[in-house]
Amino acid sequence: MVSFKSKLFGITSKHAFGDFPHEALLVPQEKQAKKGSRFAAIEGIRYPSTPKGEAVDTDITDLCVVEFSKEVTPEFFHGTAFPIDDEHTATARLGEELVVFGMLKDATVIDGHDISVNWGRLEFLDMGFGNDPVLRKAVAEFRTPGFTNVLGISGAPVCSATIGKLCGMVVRGGTDGTRWTIYYIDVFDIIQLLEAVVVGSETTDYTKTFEG
Repeated sequence: MVSFKSKLFGITSKHAFGDFPHEALLVPQEKQAKKGSRFAAIEGIRYPSTPKGEAVDTDITDLCVVEFSKEVTPEFFHGTAFPIDDEHTATARLGEELVVFGMLKDATVIDGHDISVNWGRLEFLDMGFGNDPVLRKAVAEFRTPGFTNVLGISGAPVCSATIGKLCGMVVRGGTDGTRWTIYYIDVFDIIQLLEAVVVGSETTDYTKTFEG
């Protein structure tokens, strides 16, 4: 949940929906819905659909924004929306220490309407951009992690412990044993989509500078 230019949005990965219909999405006022919960009115689900130029064949199409209606104010979510601005966000740099907060699917229990979420706090080291100009790579070594995969972590925020700012969103991850790798969308690209949604533009075109 984020706030950008006086409006609220949810940010996640498009593939996290799977075959779940977008129109059936309900976002409760609390982190976990309960009897009597209120739900936020949704204006629409926005995502890049026809990338051009350098954006072709990148993971930018896996970025998804839930746009809430104007009547959904920060107070609706008790002021918990994360602010997207220069003070709180920045692109990570090579070698920065990262922290990922996300749900671990296999450790989460769903029993009918009862959901017991198992949250993970994972630490990684930023390795910079690869072949995809949208994605940054981060690695870690967990000797005895207590989990066998990071399924469910897609859409999780990535924060830099080095500079104390939000720097992206996880789209996928995996392991080859003790070494774990995640790939995350740079916050710069997330902001470009949010900017287009706020002004009501159906297209956006921007230049990106790489510094590591």
